[in-house]
Amino acid sequence: MKKVSLILGGLFLITVLAGCGKNEKSDSGEQVDLKLAKESAESLPKEDTGENKSGMMEKLKNSISKGKKMKCTYKISDENGATEVTTYAQGEKYKTEVNLGQMKTVSVFDGDVMYSWSAGQKVGTKMAMDCINSLDIKNEATKEADGEASLNKDDDNFADALSGAENLNCEDAGDVDFSIPDDIKFSDQCEMLKSQQKILENLNK
Repeated sequence: MKKVSLILGGLFLITVLAGCGKNEKSDSGEQVDLKLAKESAESLPKEDTGENKSGMMEKLKNSISKGKKMKCTYKISDENGATEVTTYAQGEKYKTEVNLGQMKTVSVFDGDVMYSWSAGQKVGTKMAMDCINSLDIKNEATKEADGEASLNKDDDNFADALSGAENLNCEDAGDVDFSIPDDIKFSDQCEMLKSQQKILENLNK
């Protein structure tokens, strides 16, 4: 379960940040997220880069820049077995499915809010990007990002982040179901973070 959470967190940063690149809003928090996303992708096993992969990455970049619907699949292997990942992109919406054995975890970003849940479960989590950006969090990563040149935010980010994935395959996609299940109760993770932040602030007074 911990493995899936780590994978999902890293992969979701990759997909969401491609959408963030289309927004006019820009702050140090988003810069940190983009940096973490690229680091997550770079940690995936790499394979030799050939003409086929290079051509596929160019197609992916061009398709996303034109607003086309895309589907990318890849695998992550370790001593515990192989984890299959599928990511869909359509405009500013993104969906990631992680399959580990019999367990399937899904995350959907609708342009404003990220929803995550496990198949067969009636509880999940949600996190609004506006809420996250409103948090007054100044950690070392944020300070470092403040001192660095702003990272480019465009449609190449999504393709570049996936370029190091193992067994990567991207293709045009049909209609993608980005709907959020209405029978799942989603807890607001950002509100929980706000509450914890207030508690810490009171303790430091």
